Parts: sequence; structure tokens; C-alpha cells
Amino acid sequence: MMLRPHFLLPIFALCLISCSKHDLRSNENFGSQIGTGIVGGTEIKEEARWNSDGNYVVGIQSLVKDPSTGKIGAMICTGSLIAPDLVLTAAHCLGSVASPQDVIVIYSENFMTDVIAGSVKSFVLHPKSKNGESDSNDVALIRLNFAAPEWKKIVRLADWHLNFVSALGVNAKLVGFGKTHGSLDPNRPTGIGILRETDAVAKLDILGGVWAVNQKTGHGLCSGDSGSPLLVRWKKEVYVLGVARSVLYRPHSKGSLPLQPEVDQCADQGQYTPTYKVHSFIKENLLALKKNQASAK
Repeated sequence: MMLRPHFLLPIFALCLISCSKHDLRSNENFGSQIGTGIVGGTEIKEEARWNSDGNYVVGIQSLVKDPSTGKIGAMICTGSLIAPDLVLTAAHCLGSVASPQDVIVIYSENFMTDVIAGSVKSFVLHPKSKNGESDSNDVALIRLNFAAPEWKKIVRLADWHLNFVSALGVNAKLVGFGKTHGSLDPNRPTGIGILRETDAVAKLDILGGVWAVNQKTGHGLCSGDSGSPLLVRWKKEVYVLGVARSVLYRPHSKGSLPLQPEVDQCADQGQYTPTYKVHSFIKENLLALKKNQASAK
């Protein structure tokens, strides 16, 4: 599903008739929308930034044009730092962006007050990703003009071994700037644009090629969390197992489609692209970045 700038009218792609899947970008006007969870999460305050898992995460705001109206809107996503000046996110967050100058990275804990932001030098989508779609290669890298602030931390990439030993279920941390619910009710605050975290259990769906989080427990992803990391701790280090790409909603009755405003589209399953599937793409770009930095000295 692609969200149009300035509008909250999702387009659902039906899957096996009984399910709908949409990506997690958001282009909502979030200025007055304050909430208290990622979905069922806890807000990360500025005074706690040094000891928070939010240190690994940044916000991403980009300008995109609505192809049907020509209007420009702001789109929100999330990403994680895998090098001082390199951000890992979802490809569908950048597939409609015209140039790096249309993207900024947010280091502070919200998009509204005391904002600390950085500019972008370049970005690259996975060569096999389908622009604007949530697929099995839905990852991208953003290169920053300058290194992130000192309180930000670098997260490690999980390889196939860590994915394998965690496959049956792992306690994970979800962190992002997304909405607190998936309802389209205009009278219900969305909470978007505020960094929050929550605990969840993730399982690797090998056949589906995704890390899946059961969001029926009231904890998980929603619009604005695209590109956010699935974080785990292994031997005292923090790793990213996956990159948020979509939420899957299975209507509970035949009359559930089309979805009504009160229906929570983020109440079923959150899906992440496993990092081991795109490891070579990430590593190649990391090496290229280091070579460029060395030659520039």
C-alpha cells in the first residue's frame, strides 16, 4: 500500500482474499498528534537518550510528490545507524524521492520540538527492490553529509547464524517514530513523530522470508515505522535482525473489507526484511563508503 502525500487514504493490495498488506510510511500532518506508544510502547525522553535503544535509531523525513495531484507532501520513516554516517532503512521509503536534498535525518526524539537534524549526501536502494513496494529486498542505505551526534550508537548487523539460532522465537526491541494505532478515525490522536520503544517476540517465517511480530498482543509496528530495526541483544551486543517493511491485517469477517475507519490495521502482524537476506548489499556499500572516505583524506 502506498500513502499519498497530504491524504490518509490507504490503498490495500489483497492477499489470498482474506488479508491485506501495506507498507509503514506515513505522510500525516503530525504537528498536533501526541500519543504514548509505538503500538503499546513507551516514549523515549531526551534525558534518557544516553541509555536508550533509541540511540541506534533515527527519523527520516522526505518530500514526495503525489502523482495524481502534483502536490508535495512530507513522508515519515525510521532508520538505524550502521556506521557513523550511514543509515539502514526500507527502500520503499525512498523510492518516490527525487533527490537526496529532499531528505533529512532526525536525531532528536521527536519531529516537533528542539529538533536536531542532519542533511543527506546520497542514498541507494537495493538493486532488486521494487520502487515504492514492500518486497523481499526492501532495504536502502542513506549516506549522511556528516557523522551523527555523539550520543547516537552504531548497531551491528545480524548474520545468517544469529538469524538461525533465533528463528523459533526471540525477545526483541521495536523502536520507531510511527503511529500508536492503525485506525483511520480522524478524531483519534495518532502519536506519530515521537520516538518510542516496546518489547515483542519475533519469529522467522522462513517460507515467507520475513521476521514476523504478533501484534495482537497490542505491541508492534504502524505507519511511520517503515525502515525501523528489529533489535536483539546477543552476547552483550545489540544487533539488527530485520528492517520493518509492512503490516499484515487479516479481516476477521467477510464484511471487514473495505476497512472502516475504526478498524485497526496494525493489530495483526508486523513484518521485517531479514538482514541476512540483504547482507551482501549492505556490506558492499559499507566497503565502498570506507574506500571513498580513505581516498578523500
